[in-house]
Amino acid sequence: MLRLNVPKALKLAFNNLKDSQYKTRDSSINDVGLFESVEMSVLLCNDEFICKLNKEWRDEDHATDVLSMSQHVPELKLPILMLGDIVISVETAARQAEERGHTLLDEIRILLVRHLIALFVLR
Repeated sequence: MLRLNVPKALKLAFNNLKDSQYKTRDSSINDVGLFESVEMSVLLCNDEFICKLNKEWRDEDHATDVLSMSQHVPELKLPILMLGDIVISVETAARQAEERGHTLLDEIRILLVRHLIALFVLR
């Protein structure tokens, strides 16, 4: 199901970007048409794996629900928009889904959309 949801979320986000009041991290992302394609990776993992990533990237020794890391390097002027990586701990997402009263798939969708936005929109 997520294989269908991720591309739909990307398309929706980019289609609405032109009418948005938000600033993107890089002005070249304002016109996705400049790129031949857009790529983003999504990795589902366990708490142990995301804890290791947190330790390596953020110097924090605990599991989190999700991490997102931008891969876009505008200076390279690639024809592909390498949006970034989103890593989601299914174990933490499952606990949160139970606490919030919705399905695991819905929790993963929420985390995915929240961090998709974080990859290309400045706050």
